[in-house]
Amino acid sequence: MLSSNISNRLSNRGNVLPMLILLASLLSIFQLKTEYRIASTEVPAVNGGDAMQSANSGDLRAHHVQNAVEHDERDSDMTVPSMEESSTSTSNQRKTHMYTFFERIDASARSTGMSDERDNEMIAIWKEEWQAAGFAVKILTMQDAKNHPKFLEFQQQLQKVSLNTPTKIYNQMCYYRHLAMASVGGGFMSDYDVLPIINNATTVLLPMHISDDSEVVVYSATPSEGGIPCLMSGSAVKWERLAFALLESGIRHPDERLWSDMFAMIDIRDSSLYKLNDSVIKFGASDDANPSRCDKIRNKVAIHFSHHGLKEVQKSANDRPDVARQWLQDWKASCSE
Repeated sequence: MLSSNISNRLSNRGNVLPMLILLASLLSIFQLKTEYRIASTEVPAVNGGDAMQSANSGDLRAHHVQNAVEHDERDSDMTVPSMEESSTSTSNQRKTHMYTFFERIDASARSTGMSDERDNEMIAIWKEEWQAAGFAVKILTMQDAKNHPKFLEFQQQLQKVSLNTPTKIYNQMCYYRHLAMASVGGGFMSDYDVLPIINNATTVLLPMHISDDSEVVVYSATPSEGGIPCLMSGSAVKWERLAFALLESGIRHPDERLWSDMFAMIDIRDSSLYKLNDSVIKFGASDDANPSRCDKIRNKVAIHFSHHGLKEVQKSANDRPDVARQWLQDWKASCSE
């Protein structure tokens, strides 16, 4: 009926132009409807789909991708703030993960001096400050270490390391955290009592991206130039290599009562297993940790509120959250631009 009417109208030469306009309109409507039907049948791309395709290049890469997906699902409350929330951040485009390892253990085996409540406070501060520095934050646990394909081998070798003190479980966790970092694909890891000093040095000294072949970098050092594993970065492959090297160091010292992962880090300092970039302030009685000494702080990326540092200023471990908040407040008042 429609085509017949159109033909009749077209027979009238005076109506040719209006009929052409009508035909063009009908064709446009038909084209729009067709495009809409096609678009509505398309399946949207799944986030991370490209990464999952690349997993075919090897089981280890597939393992890392799967772990990353699992972390994104269970740590949805620890993601980077929105662009509006992070607009005041020094590095709101970083999109790099900062991990910490935390496995709650019985207080009798912990020997850290921290109550569960104060642990939770410190974790909250850690999350808030590293997010403000532009990082996505995630908490690793023993499950992440167990997800590593070489976990059982690592667990068996760890039994040979001398950790014969009441803090044995705690020190075992310190070894496992390195395997957990390899399991999730590498990246940055800090102790929960290491907080960023947000300035130009944070973005200059901490790399924006950890590549598949990035060496392990330790950002805190002892006077003897050994690495303190409180802030580190590296690729999954290099972190796995380091984790087993730390075990080997422990096994080589069977007569020691305690051979922690820090002692092992110092022991292997002359190897090529990690690079040292001493850019973490050690909180304590030293004037170097004075929050008003902006000249001392300007080229540092973080501050470590360690057990030793707290003792130097006559503070207990349970005071750590309050001490950390106060130091950051004083530093921001004195030195923040």
